[in-house]
Formats: sequence, structure tokens, C-alpha cells
Amino acid sequence: MRTAAAVFEAASVSIALADPDTGELRYVAVWGAVAEEVLDVRVPAGHGIVGSAVASGVPEAVPSCVNDPRFAKKVAGEIGYMPLTMLVVPLQREGRCVGALQIVDRRDGGVYGVGDLPRAVLFGELTAAALE
Repeated sequence: MRTAAAVFEAASVSIALADPDTGELRYVAVWGAVAEEVLDVRVPAGHGIVGSAVASGVPEAVPSCVNDPRFAKKVAGEIGYMPLTMLVVPLQREGRCVGALQIVDRRDGGVYGVGDLPRAVLFGELTAAALE
């Protein structure tokens, strides 16, 4: 997680894995801002930006989280951290999505955009391989 944060100059990086039966996401690894608060948080299947990316299997660059209608404001409020921007990469194993890599908030105050996705996808592939 710390390496991903350094590569993407992120305030926080996390991995959420999907329950194979329910699709619920559970944050199993976190580094950075509010790491203790995020670890073990559970989010219903398809809920929020990350849940949507896991459901679709499509990586996303979100320049403004609060302006995205999928943003899970309630979950962010419970954690006590409102992310500004994020990259979300669904983690694929054996042809199915098993979770997501979430990269949050550039430390320089900039936003993540589609130009960041190729590197994020490669990092997601590495993350999925490490989970095996």
C-alpha cells in the first residue's frame, strides 16, 4: 500500500475485497489517511464509486468525488474523511472481479484523471497477482 501511495503521490491507498457470495466489499488493507478507520469497513455490493467499479469491472479516474452521484457520502462521513479525487481499479483474478484497489487524494492537491489510469491498471494487475 505504501509503495502505491508513493507512486501515485496519494494520501491513502486501500484494497477492498468482495465477498464471493454477497458481493459486499470489505477493506482489508489500507495505508495513509484514516487507515485505522477504513480497515475492515464493509460496503454493500454495487454501493459507491468503488462498488460501481467492481460491479462493472471498469477502472475509473474520478476527478471530484463529491460531484459524482455514486459517491457514498454516508460511508465517508462515518469514516470521517471526505476524499476529493480517486482512482479505482477493479482487481481481476481468473476472469472475475474480486475487489478493488482504491487510490485517494493527490498530496499535491491535484486531481486524478484518465492519464493516470494506465499506470493504475498496471499496479492493479500487480496487486491482484500478489493476492494469489
